[in-house]
Amino acid sequence: MSNASQLILAFVTLLLGLLFLGTTTLAMTRFVRSTRLRTKPREHAIFPCDPWRESGRRLHGRSHS
Repeated sequence: MSNASQLILAFVTLLLGLLFLGTTTLAMTRFVRSTRLRTKPREHAIFPCDPWRESGRRLHGRSHS
C-alpha cells in the first residue's frame, strides 16, 4: 500500500511540476513580448481610442492569409 501511495504522490508532484513549468514559461514569453512591444515606436499612443485600428488589423489579417 505504501509503495502505491508513493507512486501516486510522485506522479502528482510530477504533474504539478510540469504545470508550474508550463505556466512560468507562458508568463515569461508574454512578459518578453510585452517588453518587445514597449521598445517599439508607439504609433497608437497619440490615438488611444482609434476606431480604424481594429478594421485595419482585420484587413491586414485577410491580406496576409
